[in-house]
Amino acid sequence: MRITRFYFYAIVIFIMSAAASNAAWAQNPKKHRVVMQFTTSDTAAHRALMNQLKNVLEGFGEENLEMEIVCHNKGMDLLMKTSPFASKVVDFQQKGIKFLACRQTMTQRNIKEEDIISCPIIPRGLIWIIERQEEGWSYLKGGF
Repeated sequence: MRITRFYFYAIVIFIMSAAASNAAWAQNPKKHRVVMQFTTSDTAAHRALMNQLKNVLEGFGEENLEMEIVCHNKGMDLLMKTSPFASKVVDFQQKGIKFLACRQTMTQRNIKEEDIISCPIIPRGLIWIIERQEEGWSYLKGGF
């Protein structure tokens, strides 16, 4: 009898703490911080990236996500105003996803600021990604 009462109280305490934990999470959900590297000019990979971003946004919700897409090397093609995905990039920017252009790549490929859609330009893409990882951000490789 005494053991049964002990288990009963243990279960009640467990359920109450789980409910309190869920209530606290609902009031203060986790903010997911993700930095994604994008380095390809392959338009199939660009399309795949758009689907990945859509899925992440649907999974976490805009309010629970801080996400940066670091475009460098051939991935800068995605940020060109002439890109077939330029309007989708702008749509994702409006939903809070940040696209970042690599100044080092722009210099090497002779890309001018007026050639790309409006986005922040960072000095070096790889350094940015490394620093974000050191700050605890999750890393993903975009595309395939």
